[in-house]
Amino acid sequence: MTDVQHIAKKIGQRRLAERLGVGVTAVNNAVQRDKVFPASWYPIVKEACEEVELACPMEAFRWREPKQEDAA
Repeated sequence: MTDVQHIAKKIGQRRLAERLGVGVTAVNNAVQRDKVFPASWYPIVKEACEEVELACPMEAFRWREPKQEDAA
C-alpha cells in the first residue's frame, strides 16, 4: 500500500474531499491513478494526518522540480 493509499484509507476519501473542497472523485483519482496528492493539498492533508497521528511524507505529494539551467 502506498503512502497516498494509506493516508486516504486512514482519514477517509470523503473526509479529505470535504476538507480540501474538492469532489471525492478528485481524491480517488489522486489515490488510484496518480499515486500522489497535488502539492497544493499538502497543508490540509498534513493537518488531517496530524489529527490521526499519521505520518505525512513529502513523497506523497507531486512537487514541482526546479528548472535546470543550461550549462553553456
